[in-house]
Amino acid sequence: SDMIVDIIGAKSGAAGRCIEWDTPFYVVKGLRGVCRWSDVLVYADEKAGRRVAMNEYKFGTRVLTMDILDPPSWAPRDYGLVLCFFVMEHVPEPLRAMRHIADMLVTGGFL
Repeated sequence: SDMIVDIIGAKSGAAGRCIEWDTPFYVVKGLRGVCRWSDVLVYADEKAGRRVAMNEYKFGTRVLTMDILDPPSWAPRDYGLVLCFFVMEHVPEPLRAMRHIADMLVTGGFL
């Protein structure tokens, strides 16, 4: 988290809205001061009962359930920081996934 703070800046909320793929909550735990809001992306899996959806909670946190290889038209594009720790090695088309993730960033956002 120190390296990310060095790059983005220590100003509170400097990255704006951040999203982390899956739920280890590194953003919430380590980057609380850098992100104004911390969202989570969960992989949609109909067989497991995880349908494509976006749920927004009381203090602004959003949980996006979707397939990053085929994102829905409503996928947000307002992220200053996207974290994907231990993810890309499990994606069948990582370059395609990275392109869709990059589409979710604001101009000057970090991936």
